[in-house]
Amino acid sequence: MYLFFGYYMTNRWDVGTVVAYLHDIADVPMMTSKVLSETNVPKTTAIVFVFGMGVWAYTRLYILPYEMIYEAIYIGC
Repeated sequence: MYLFFGYYMTNRWDVGTVVAYLHDIADVPMMTSKVLSETNVPKTTAIVFVFGMGVWAYTRLYILPYEMIYEAIYIGC
């Protein structure tokens, strides 16, 4: 809620939307692994979970700090 309220009140829809999108990308494989955990396919569940963790790490630990924040500070939006 802070993210959405913050970019709404500061009128930074462009930055807030991209940050929200980056946070939501990893939710798809994570929710898929959650659904698969109730089935009888443990190997597929593990593969989807590891893939989801990789997507999460890439988007939140690389794209957000190194690409977005660097672009905002040094290059300018």
